[in-house]
Amino acid sequence: MMKTKINLVGFEIEGIEDRGSLADSKVITGNGELKSDGSINTEEEGEDARGIEFASRPFALRSPAIKKVFDEFQDRFYNGIWKFNDSCGFHIHYSFKPRTAPEIFSVGFARFMLKHIEAEYPDVWSKRRFNSYCSVRDCGAEDVFSWEFGNVDRYQAINFLPSYRDTKTIEFRIWPADEPRKMEEYLNYTTGLIRKYLARPRYKIEGKEYQTEKTELKKRILKINV
Repeated sequence: MMKTKINLVGFEIEGIEDRGSLADSKVITGNGELKSDGSINTEEEGEDARGIEFASRPFALRSPAIKKVFDEFQDRFYNGIWKFNDSCGFHIHYSFKPRTAPEIFSVGFARFMLKHIEAEYPDVWSKRRFNSYCSVRDCGAEDVFSWEFGNVDRYQAINFLPSYRDTKTIEFRIWPADEPRKMEEYLNYTTGLIRKYLARPRYKIEGKEYQTEKTELKKRILKINV
């Protein structure tokens, strides 16, 4: 049976562009796409300020380009060209091998991740958990599809099936936009936490039973049609 592992990682940085342009950075434009974001509140910013989102390309976990992107954003942050406020988020996408590992698409995974994030970053948790773009739901349901998946709502702390349907990834939306060095920390922490979860004893299932769970998961994914 194949051991589940992280395949690739990507991220979206929401923020405000002001007094300059991010598009003149080859590091930024060479590693992702910049696009306007009307969901970002710029009312208290300058006349030239505009909401912008950077969507990175997929990276291998050890790619040096990841640090280069955060370093470039840090420089633009210091220069006042890029900034953020409470309306901005930092979203991380992960793909896995195998793509539809039952231990990832599970209540156990959601509980583990959210419990540790709450303990390690209580300020982030308290500010973000009731945000309509990344709300935290009760992880006590027996069937994860009845809460996180069943309503096909991507605006959750961990976006499972809607993200998988669109990009073959799961998305962590719990993190806020922050100083780029801090967002790099959020990324490294989330990656380490996933690895810690995957290093624990796996499901007590093998062979046909494991394959049955994978088959049922794929059937539920195929039912998502919105």
